[in-house]
Amino acid sequence: MYIAYDKGIIFASPASTEEENKNAKEEQENTEKDNSEAQTTADSSQENNNVIAFDSSKCLNNEANYDYLLNAEFNHWGIEAIDTSNTKMRLRFHWDSVKEEFFELNSTNTGYDNVDINLTKRVSDVEIALIENGAGSEVIIFLMEDGTVEYIPLRKAFLTNNINFFGILPGVDNIVKIYTAVATTKSVGSHDTILAQKSDGTFYDLAPIIKNTGNYN
Repeated sequence: MYIAYDKGIIFASPASTEEENKNAKEEQENTEKDNSEAQTTADSSQENNNVIAFDSSKCLNNEANYDYLLNAEFNHWGIEAIDTSNTKMRLRFHWDSVKEEFFELNSTNTGYDNVDINLTKRVSDVEIALIENGAGSEVIIFLMEDGTVEYIPLRKAFLTNNINFFGILPGVDNIVKIYTAVATTKSVGSHDTILAQKSDGTFYDLAPIIKNTGNYN
């Protein structure tokens, strides 16, 4: 017996019995159900992967009326997760580069080195970014799974020999994405920064927030 499906219609040979037709209909219904569930899963996955549109006018703390331009990641450091729970990170660096960046650093160390950083919570994203123009303004930004943001100002971390968390950035929560960017304005000029975006598209410029902690330099 030959059975084919086309647009929900069952075609069968004249010799098809009622039982065969019933089985064919059940098979078709199961196939359609499986296809529907697969499409629903695909649609859900696509929705979760959609990138939130970036709108420069949605900054929540833009006191200087900056325009924000997203740029490529800045990173001549190396950072990686070193356990499957995402609760420990490793910072890899070269001492000669560090001493060139932070010229006040008095160290006889040379060559490559690693520092392991124990995290207080699970991390969903991490960036190393400048928050001013020029060397010495690098900050590690950790987006935690609970939507808070933690930070390590690298210059101060190396100068105080405290390469570890400096705490949660106050007033910054429900974050879903972090970006490196350039803030520009005709009256003040431009500087590098990092942005923390909420699910509704609004975002914080983290540079002034980090500086106001008193831990930046």
